[in-house]
Amino acid sequence: MWELEEEINVVHEEEGKKFRPPEELFSKKNWGELGLDQALQYQILKNLGFERPSKIQTIAIQSILSQPPKTFIGQAQSGSGKTGAFLISAIHKIRQTNDFTPGPKVICYVPTRELARQVFYVAEKLLKDETNITCGLIIPSDDKNDKILKTESHLLIGTLGKLHGLFDRKKINTSKLLMVIFDEADFFFSLQEEAFFKRVFDFLKNRPVQYCLFSATFN
Repeated sequence: MWELEEEINVVHEEEGKKFRPPEELFSKKNWGELGLDQALQYQILKNLGFERPSKIQTIAIQSILSQPPKTFIGQAQSGSGKTGAFLISAIHKIRQTNDFTPGPKVICYVPTRELARQVFYVAEKLLKDETNITCGLIIPSDDKNDKILKTESHLLIGTLGKLHGLFDRKKINTSKLLMVIFDEADFFFSLQEEAFFKRVFDFLKNRPVQYCLFSATFN
């Protein structure tokens, strides 16, 4: 279905809800060395409190932002910074287009509404002072009256079934789509979700879209 260009494996055992990650989790590089502009570096430091990138963030961001775009598969346990890795990459790619007209440029699929809310919370926090980029949450039982506006957001975060239902009804314009992210991607390889997963690739197969898959495990 895709060709694996680069795979990483950064493992960190989470020891509690609130703790300072061990020093070995962090990269020796700083945010500027990853090719991020100063405005985004400031947002990362001010809004997320990340003084330095973790190892997975360093490897993932550099690979995802490299040219030409290539498929990226990253394995990392909770607490290692994978959510920040793909959100920072997504926001950087959106900003680099310098096109902020309505419509999604990045779509992030997550397996559950609870996880979707968590990822959306981090995205909103990172974009707290951002005036150009919008983020939309698409999950079951969402307010139908607000959904039209959300589908025009630059970054869409949602569950597979809900997002693909909007695709089927042509409620999402994919003409400007740059990147598709699968968080906890091993879930989408399960027997129950594999059909939906294949439909996404079939739907986007003729579009120049970069795929990024992240998970704690790949069986």
